[in-house]
Amino acid sequence: MEVRDVIVGAPSVGANEGSGKPTLKRVRLELARSEKFPCGSFRHGYEFIAPLDGNRYIDMWQWRKLRAHCCVRRFWADEPDQIGRLIHKPGDETPVFWAFDCASKSFGANEADYRFGAHAFVPGEHIAMHCRGGEAYTLRVVSVHDLCRSSLK
Repeated sequence: MEVRDVIVGAPSVGANEGSGKPTLKRVRLELARSEKFPCGSFRHGYEFIAPLDGNRYIDMWQWRKLRAHCCVRRFWADEPDQIGRLIHKPGDETPVFWAFDCASKSFGANEADYRFGAHAFVPGEHIAMHCRGGEAYTLRVVSVHDLCRSSLK
């Protein structure tokens, strides 16, 4: 099974909502409204898998156990999809940050492809994303679904 299959093809199942127990989630982020995209864009965004705690933050301890399953798909209009992984790194300005590493090689601490701070992934919330080239943009959390564990085998 390929990373794309896990992200796109995994069905949603019943939730542990409110239990406080971290579970793997499939999160979809889409480009929020901006000057260039006044209505936002469903053709620009990310879909990723991560363990979220009861408050919908990425759970670092569970991520350490499940990092092999924490993958990301970047979809950007007419560009080919990029497949990568969710990584956790120390930073200069902030003590830690989360990032999407879509390159085949490993980058230095502040050279991940796309990085963001600690955010709650709640539908409707906005996430600030910073790119390796210095570009920054805002994404909107569109959906958060439980991931069926059987799709990870």
